[in-house]
Amino acid sequence: MKRLGILFGGRSAEHEISILSAASIMDAIDTSKYEIIPVGISKNGEWFHITADMKGLNSLDDIRIRTLIPSGAGPMQGAVPLSLSEFDRTTDFAFPVLHGPFGEDGSVQGLFEMMNKPYGGCGVTSCALSMDKLLTKEIWRQAGLPLGRFAGILAADFQADPERELSRIEETVPWPAFVKPANMGSSVGVAKVSDRTGLAAAIGVAIGYDRRVIIEEATTGRELEIAMLGNDRAEASVVGEIVIQSGLEFYDYDAKYR
Repeated sequence: MKRLGILFGGRSAEHEISILSAASIMDAIDTSKYEIIPVGISKNGEWFHITADMKGLNSLDDIRIRTLIPSGAGPMQGAVPLSLSEFDRTTDFAFPVLHGPFGEDGSVQGLFEMMNKPYGGCGVTSCALSMDKLLTKEIWRQAGLPLGRFAGILAADFQADPERELSRIEETVPWPAFVKPANMGSSVGVAKVSDRTGLAAAIGVAIGYDRRVIIEEATTGRELEIAMLGNDRAEASVVGEIVIQSGLEFYDYDAKYR
């Protein structure tokens, strides 16, 4: 029986969502074929073998979201410290369900490559490029794809001369606009703005999550999603459409998960 190391939690601001995702995946795995090894990574980067029950964990309001993975207070019941060598020895396949930086940006994928550990999901390059919204935009632009107007900003530049940077952005990106950390998901740190005051405030929030921020022209259209499975001969899923409740400005964190 193959032993699957399911990794979740992690150091990013999407720590809690990662736990929900992992619980959902573990509920769906055929345990007659695979042995599940739940591996929780704390916000400090410590690894634990989680032995506590995760059945039915499907809400951010579940107390297990906050108590499942130890956070600086030492091991607790249901969590056993796990070294990298132990993880390698006790698992046959790594299944990262980590969200955001240190999970979807190529970091942990590079670790698995160095360990020669088979793992699920995209490889290092794909993860790094896809996670970074500014790099993704540049690749799309070079490929000739139509893009809305956008601009990037460094936290250090904004802090040194905010008026100069705000003027530069206003010359490039029309209102309304979205402000996002360049490397983050789940709509964390994202805001829709329509004037200079809102822009400055939103950048101040976004640089709390990343040293690089992207400001994008708001576009109106349908939001479609397609999953891909496979390597050399990838297969596409059916197309899904995201339809948000009327009255919402955009598909924000609460709309996604609450």
